[in-house]
This record gives sequence, C-alpha cells and structure tokens, in this order.
Amino acid sequence: MPRMLPVLLGGDANVYGMARSFYECYGVRSLAVCRRALPALAHSRLVRVAVQDPAFGQDHVFTATLLGLAAQYPGVPKILISCADDYTALLARHADALRGAYRFACPPPAARTVPSRTRLQRPHAMRRCRSRCARRCRRRWNAIATSTSSPR
Repeated sequence: MPRMLPVLLGGDANVYGMARSFYECYGVRSLAVCRRALPALAHSRLVRVAVQDPAFGQDHVFTATLLGLAAQYPGVPKILISCADDYTALLARHADALRGAYRFACPPPAARTVPSRTRLQRPHAMRRCRSRCARRCRRRWNAIATSTSSPR
C-alpha cells in the first residue's frame, strides 16, 4: 500500500472522525485545513491542523493555501476530502486548479442547486394533493411505506 496523506477540509468533529477512520484503516495521520479549528481537534494525535486561516473561505485564499500545502509534500499521494458543505462548494468551483495536486471526488458546481428539504421528504400525495389522484397516490405511498418498514 503506497503511503498517502489525507487532507481534510474542516475543523470540527467530522474531521476528527475521518482522521480516526484513516488511522484505523491505513495507519496514517491526517492534515486539517480550516478557517477555525474547534476543540475536537485541539489535542488529537491523529490529525494535525496544518492551516488555520480566517480567510480560508475566500476563493483565492482557498486555492493558494491548498496548492502551497501540496507543494510541501512532493511525491506523496494527497487525498482531499471535504467535511463541510461550504468547503465542498469551494472545491467544486476550483476542482480544475486542484486536480493536478490532489486526488478527490467532487460534484460539479451545477449540483449545488438541490430542491428544498421538504420537497424531498414529502411525496406528491403527502403534499395535500387536491386533484382526483389524491386517494390513489396516498394508497400507493402507504403500500410503499409499509413494505419498506422494518418488522418490530
């Protein structure tokens, strides 16, 4: 297994959990890059806060910081993982600039427009359908809900 360097974007408990997973699975310590590190990372031996910059959320600072960090570790495969929504949006916008220095998976910027949470949670029949299909939709939804629910 080649040596790798996980670079985690964020400064909260999500970053700590990812760093712990990398350490348990592969035995590697991670780097965190964030605007502000929270107490979850303060005394950890699994993750080191490499960059803590309040301006890290700005476009030009984001790319310059990550490219500078990549230059400090030549020859090591670097895996870039976003642990927060705003960092994922930044990563999507600057994926072309960072693709040569890091390995990462990221949705395209167009995928940022997601329907509202209530529209995703409530199917057509549950939104108080006023058409003739309301009764039929409710029956179908109830059949699906009962067939996928776990037995008690």
